[in-house]
Amino acid sequence: MTKLWALEKLKNPRMECLPIVLPMVLSNAESCWTVPTNIRGLLSGYHDLPSSIATRMPHLPYEVRDLRPMTNKQIMEANHSASFRLLMLTMRNVRDPGLVAMFEEWRPLLEEANDEPVGLQAKRVLLQYVRMAAPSPSVEAMKKMEQVLGAQREWIEQSFVWRESKKEYVRGRQEGRQEGRQEGRQEGRQEERIVSWREFLLMMLEPFCPLPENVLHRVHEARADDLMEWTKRARTATSLGEVFG
Repeated sequence: MTKLWALEKLKNPRMECLPIVLPMVLSNAESCWTVPTNIRGLLSGYHDLPSSIATRMPHLPYEVRDLRPMTNKQIMEANHSASFRLLMLTMRNVRDPGLVAMFEEWRPLLEEANDEPVGLQAKRVLLQYVRMAAPSPSVEAMKKMEQVLGAQREWIEQSFVWRESKKEYVRGRQEGRQEGRQEGRQEGRQEERIVSWREFLLMMLEPFCPLPENVLHRVHEARADDLMEWTKRARTATSLGEVFG
C-alpha cells in the first residue's frame, strides 16, 4: 500500500488525500491459505503484549483470494474486470503444462480485456509472471503465448520479451553448436532467467521513466543476482538512487 501511495505522490505532488487501496492477497500456493488475515495476527508476540500497547498495533484486515479451490469456470464467471480474471486464471494454472493451450480457450476474455484501459499493462504483467513462475518455460512457448495474447500485433512483435527471447534463442543455438548441446542449454536457461528479471525490473521502474542512459546501461549489463536485488529494492523505492545506490 505504501508503495502505491508513494507512486501516486510522485505522479501528483500536490495530492492532499491518499487514494483508497483495498488490501488483497492472491494466493496460488500448493495448499490453502492458513495464516491470519489481519496484520496484527502476523506480529510476533502480539497476543502477549499489554493491552495499552496492543491497541496501538496496526489493525489492517486484508482479503485473501485463494485460487486453488476455485475452478477456471468460477473465475471466468466472477464479477471482475476481464484483465483481473485473466491474471487470476494465469496464476491458478501457471504450473499446468497445458497453459498455452488454455489461452486459446480464454480468447473471448482476451478480446474483452483489449477494450479496458489497463488491458495492455495487464498482458505485460501476465507474460512476466509466466516467465518467472512457470516451470522452465521455453522460448517457443512464450512466443506462442504472446501470439495468442496479441490482438495488438505491433506490440507483440516489438515487445521487449519477444525481441530479447528471439535474440537469446539464436545466441543459445550458436553457443550450443560451438560448445556442446548440454552447455548451450544450461547457458540458454541462465540467459532466459536474466532476460526475465531484466524485463521485470524495467516494468517496476516505469514510474521513474524516462530512465537515464547510465541506468539503462547498468540494467542491460547486470547479472541475474544484481537484477534480483534491484527489483527487490524497487518495490519500496521512491527514487532511482534508492534502487541503485
